[in-house]
Amino acid sequence: APTPNSQPLTPEPLLINEWLHLLNHDATAPMVGVIGATRLGKTTLVLVLLSYRPGSFVITTPKARSTDPWGGFEAVRLRMDLQRRGVDWGPIAQAIGAVHFEMIRRNALDTIADEQPITLVIDELTTTLAAVPSLTPKVIDLWTMGASAKVFLIVIATDVNVRGWRIEGRRDV
Repeated sequence: APTPNSQPLTPEPLLINEWLHLLNHDATAPMVGVIGATRLGKTTLVLVLLSYRPGSFVITTPKARSTDPWGGFEAVRLRMDLQRRGVDWGPIAQAIGAVHFEMIRRNALDTIADEQPITLVIDELTTTLAAVPSLTPKVIDLWTMGASAKVFLIVIATDVNVRGWRIEGRRDV
C-alpha cells in the first residue's frame, strides 16, 4: 500500500523488443487494434508486428496496391467493375469468411494443437463492416473465439466507435 508521502507508481514504457514479444507471443494479448488518423503509420506499425509474428497471414484492404503495398505481403483487395461502376467487396468478404471457417473447424474438430497460427489483418475495419454488414458476426466470433484456435485478429481503423465497429453492447469484445 502506498504511504502518504509516496509517489504513485507509473509503469515504465516497454522497449520495442518487449512490446513485440508481448503482442506476438503472450496468450493474454491475442488481438490487436491499431487506431489513428490517416497517414500516421498504422500500416507500418502492423508490418513491424507481422515481421516478428509466427504463422501465416491473411491481409484484407480496400486500398490499391500502389497506395498501400503492404510491404510486399499479399493482400486481398476490392474488385472494381469500371464499366458498371460497381464495387465488389466479395474477395475481402470471402477471405474473412475463410479465416472464420478455419477457426470454427479448428474448434469443432479439436485440431488446435496441430495447427499453425493464422493472423487476419482487416485494414479499414469501419469501412469494411459498413460495406459488408454480414461480416460483423464473423468478426465478433473471431474476437471472442479466435485465440483459442490460434487465429488472431489485427484491425486497423481511423476511429474507435462501437457503432462504426458494430459492437455496440458487446462489452466482452
